[in-house]
Amino acid sequence: MLQMDTFQFDGNIVERIRDRNDARIYGELYQKYYQSLYQYCWKWVRNDTDAEDIAHESFLKAYEKLPQLKKPEFFAGWLYRIAHNLCFNHQKKGNRMGDCKTHILESQTTADLSETEQHREVLLTHLEHILEQLPNDMRQLIQARYYQGKSIDELSQEYQVGKSAIKMRLLRIRKHIHEQFDAYPDIDM
Repeated sequence: MLQMDTFQFDGNIVERIRDRNDARIYGELYQKYYQSLYQYCWKWVRNDTDAEDIAHESFLKAYEKLPQLKKPEFFAGWLYRIAHNLCFNHQKKGNRMGDCKTHILESQTTADLSETEQHREVLLTHLEHILEQLPNDMRQLIQARYYQGKSIDELSQEYQVGKSAIKMRLLRIRKHIHEQFDAYPDIDM
């Protein structure tokens, strides 16, 4: 229920901004998301100044494109998608690569996506947040298996444990991820 309240709150603010054409209301969304968006960007670029610039640019682009947002309650996922694209573009310009975010999402804004694709974007944004919260060892294992495509045999050798231990660890991580999604009953997987 908390997650749905957040979606509704964001949607209400977006609608108020659209109805009144009042940029001051946008400050509520900025205050709510800036710090976590900055941290998200920092994990990509590993530089305070670049992360600040990208976070600010994300909010500016989101505000400019607000009329294109088809589902106002998905503002947060859309904002993070914009930030993701900006971080990705920053990386392409020769800056250091962040962790495996480029394997999670494709480069396009959700403003141009169908409703089903917008829902997918929200799910993937939540997945990114869940992965960021995992302990390093769990995140590294899941990234090695699913993003880098390493086999169970390769992981078994790398981690110096048996194949069944790797399979069990992966099972526990997947279960943990599902539990995190289940904590948000209004998000259908």
